[in-house]
Amino acid sequence: RRLLGLGAAALGLGFGLRSGSSLSSSSAWKLPLLGAAAAVLSFFFLGGGITMAAPVVSVDTAHEDMIHSAELDYYSRLLATASSDRTVRVFDVAGDVYTPRATLTGHEGPVWQVAWAHPKFGNVLASCSYDGAVLIFRETAPGGQWQTIHAHRFHESSVNSISFAPHDFGLLLACASADGKVSILEHRPDDSWAATHFQDSPLGVNAVSWAPASSGQKRLVTGGCDNTVRAYLGLGLGLRVKVGVMVRG
Repeated sequence: RRLLGLGAAALGLGFGLRSGSSLSSSSAWKLPLLGAAAAVLSFFFLGGGITMAAPVVSVDTAHEDMIHSAELDYYSRLLATASSDRTVRVFDVAGDVYTPRATLTGHEGPVWQVAWAHPKFGNVLASCSYDGAVLIFRETAPGGQWQTIHAHRFHESSVNSISFAPHDFGLLLACASADGKVSILEHRPDDSWAATHFQDSPLGVNAVSWAPASSGQKRLVTGGCDNTVRAYLGLGLGLRVKVGVMVRG
């Protein structure tokens, strides 16, 4: 295939050069360029410059609508998927074999994203939805018994993105919403959850992500509907939220 691509590229380039030399000077310059373009396209599409990857395995999730998120846990032993059918499904992963483990419910709208906490907290999984809710699940017994340990229904619109903080900072979850706010959930030693929030983009927030803990500070970035990325320092309950940088698209 690569030889075929190189041959086609050479023919395209040669055609452009020969044709250009036989035309008037006003239009002759165009054909060599067309020939060169044909040569480049031929090389990439026929010569292997673009490689089509084949999946190692395809998983029949049994979801009844489109899938918006698929996340492997820390050890790649569990897979969680989120769908417009309002469910989250969890699978055991053993090599190329994906076995259904649990179906998690509770959302009243499409589920946009799932996120795993660090395994030091157990098998803890969070999900966010168009219904404005964030649900946090924990596996309470081996083999697929899960429980909703917290339901966060603070936001007034769709929650579009969630992200667990590095485990060094504790069990913290950031939630970004179309209502323009970002909320932070923190698990307390008494097994309760506390929450704080701040205003981000007035047009809505589509993405949120924590930086690694190597900097020694809690650092968070968001992506808003106003074409702006905002970075925050010192996030957490009892800490002052400070905008570090704003990058406008």
